[in-house]
Amino acid sequence: MRTVLYILFTFISTVSYGQISGTDSDKADLLIDNFQNHIDSTNQLTNGAKIFYISDTLFKGMILTLKNGEKIELDLRYKDNFRGYTELGADFENYVLVKHRGDGSGNPEQLRVINKKTGEDKWLGNYPFYIDKENEIGVYKAYTDSSSQIVVHDFSTDETKTYPTPDTKCLCCECFEITQFDNESFTIKFIDPQDNETELKVKRKK
Repeated sequence: MRTVLYILFTFISTVSYGQISGTDSDKADLLIDNFQNHIDSTNQLTNGAKIFYISDTLFKGMILTLKNGEKIELDLRYKDNFRGYTELGADFENYVLVKHRGDGSGNPEQLRVINKKTGEDKWLGNYPFYIDKENEIGVYKAYTDSSSQIVVHDFSTDETKTYPTPDTKCLCCECFEITQFDNESFTIKFIDPQDNETELKVKRKK
């Protein structure tokens, strides 16, 4: 299994908590510490995990709690801040996939993955453009120190296989689409540099 190193660009992927001014940081900490008194709604996930949607007069946010009692901030922002968003992407048996988009229309959705058992928290790349919820597989674009790769990630085993990123004219979002996916191969559709819609069949690595 090859390790995918994702270079996290701060201006894209910094969670909204970093956008809170220093003068309000104590108030933000107070809300997080006492979030159970400010719950608007909840979302029960598998394996004992739960998302709390919270707010007070100044902030709104999302808190993830795990079966082991760990508390993880998914999002915290001013109530009038509608730039970007954070939302639940997929609920797998051992992982929570979180979709995050920072400020700016040209920023792709980012993938944050949290291990429900250990609380390990990683940013892996762009949010998957293909998810097989039944088999807990996601396909997404990730970045190395010099290029990018297409990653097929089996979250049931945490095994990843990487493939070259097709050369595409697309610069930002919704650049790829999976039109066929099975145990032997997958087909990816994209716009090539000559502006032609192209489909490429890729044999899956074993």
